[in-house]
Amino acid sequence: RADLVIADILMPVMNGLELIQEIRRESPAARIIAITGYDSNEEAGYLRLAEEYGAARTFNKPVMVPELLSAVAELVT
Repeated sequence: RADLVIADILMPVMNGLELIQEIRRESPAARIIAITGYDSNEEAGYLRLAEEYGAARTFNKPVMVPELLSAVAELVT
């Protein structure tokens, strides 16, 4: 079981939204950060869905390392 998962939205085999739903079933307490590399309305919609499905934080790529580390620190403490 995971405490923290960082997942891309667009991945082969299983997309990030499916992964978030699976994590919620398997590890309801896990904290999730969802990331996407596209800056379009469609991708923004995916990030909104990721939040609705349980992602604690969402980011567009490129992710600034200090922002990501800050989110990780906040979510694991």
